[in-house]
Order: sequence, then structure tokens, then C-alpha cells
Amino acid sequence: MLGELRSSEPVFFSPAVGSWIVTRHETIKAVLRDRQRFSASIASDPLTPLCPHARQLATDAKFHVPPLLVNNDPPTHERYRAFFGAPLSRQRLLSLRPFVERVVDEHRTGWPRAQNPPTSSPR
Repeated sequence: MLGELRSSEPVFFSPAVGSWIVTRHETIKAVLRDRQRFSASIASDPLTPLCPHARQLATDAKFHVPPLLVNNDPPTHERYRAFFGAPLSRQRLLSLRPFVERVVDEHRTGWPRAQNPPTSSPR
């Protein structure tokens, strides 16, 4: 299905989630780099808005979630990225691959096997 969407509708609005969906890697990278037109500030907003009662409870409690790495625009994003960068480096994440594969293998018992599993990891 994702392969079909990449070729037929690489960018489309999904009424089911009320959001735009981008399916091509290069287009996703372009969106993430274009901070003038695409802000990260809504990245952690719920896809389904809170009901009025829940919104009122959060307002009454003065509940505020500070920006995180995923929903943080410049200039503060660079400070967050510098702080979290080392633990999230490619080398560090690749070193965790055997652990992640073992945990996934332990939990996927009974899952259907892929007909043509990938031979290499994505870039």
C-alpha cells in the first residue's frame, strides 16, 4: 500500500487523521528542512483533538508541555539537538541493533513472515 501511495499520491490529505501525509523519503527530508513553511511545533499535537471537558481540565490545571526535540523549532531546537545528539548518533543506534532485533524476535512469535524480507537496512 505504501509503495502504491508513493507512486500515485506522494503527498495527500487524509481525512481519517485530519493531516497531510508525505510518503516519499526525499519529500519528507525537504519538508523537515523547510522551517519557513513547515513548523515542527505541532508535531506532538494529538491527531484527535481533546474533548472540551479534557481541554478545560488542562486549562484549569495550567498544564503546559514544554517543547521537545520533535516539536521544537529554531533557535531552541539546536540546543536540544546538541544535547541529545550523541546518544542518538548513527553509530550508537547501530550498536543497539542486536538488542532491538532480539527483543523484536522475542515478541513477534506467531506473526506472519514476510515473503521477501529486506536484505539490508534502510539508510
